[in-house]
Amino acid sequence: MILMSTYIEKPYKIDEIRQIVGHALMKRRLRLENMELRQSLKKAQPVPFIVGKSNAIIGVLKTIQQISSSDTNVLILGESGTGKELAAKAIHHLSPRSENKFVAFNCGSFSDELMANELFGHEKGAFTGAMQEKSGLLQEAHRGTVFLDEIGDMPMSMQVLANHFLTQKSSAMKKEIDAIEPEAMDLLSRYSWPGNVRELENVIERAVALENGPLIRVTDLPDYICNLSIETYRHHPSDIPTLEEQERRYIQWVLNRNQGNKTRAAKIMGIDRVSLWRKLKRYRIE
Repeated sequence: MILMSTYIEKPYKIDEIRQIVGHALMKRRLRLENMELRQSLKKAQPVPFIVGKSNAIIGVLKTIQQISSSDTNVLILGESGTGKELAAKAIHHLSPRSENKFVAFNCGSFSDELMANELFGHEKGAFTGAMQEKSGLLQEAHRGTVFLDEIGDMPMSMQVLANHFLTQKSSAMKKEIDAIEPEAMDLLSRYSWPGNVRELENVIERAVALENGPLIRVTDLPDYICNLSIETYRHHPSDIPTLEEQERRYIQWVLNRNQGNKTRAAKIMGIDRVSLWRKLKRYRIE
């Protein structure tokens, strides 16, 4: 885009200023209308890169067209070879960012140090051998799109988000919350985070708002994350608990969520208080 300047000599005339401003506003309106027209024409055409006529593919194409105009993060799920990068390219092509760069980065191909260097770049002299400044991929894709392929393989040290938000939100709310209890951190680690970093930030903010002590506890987390403690296990067969162990954990979890109130816990579990008492005695739950 070419920027042009206009100079007005003194003493200025108000009619002249009105004419110049009106002309500038008209040019801006025409430019915006041109951008909207180009976007409309793009969406009227078939989604590029992806071919197929099945109901599943049609559903994917419809979703791509709907979200492409949104300035938001998009999580694309699928096995290797199913076309996640093609979907990302299609979203970029239909988006207002399409005139800028599309950058694909495979998160599973680099160590922690190399990944940070590739994504964020470095200044000259930042480390031994850094003879010149190097821009990162995120900078190269400024106002464009970054596709983080195989993000689930990204080293955990690159995914530490929770403690940062805890410090940030605690300070903002003037609370002294120092850490997240291990049980709560375990649930946060096992949750899939479809809303990515923004969802994690909201969860931590909510937990800080609810907690008045020094630790974020399981009871501070939303129910849909707490329920992970009774999800189906996907580990090695030797790690799979017995049905009794699973029931014991579930009863303990419900009691913890209800501050040990057995009447309320029994009602939630759909059993009478006597049945709960028998299970507590059987599993030696205080």
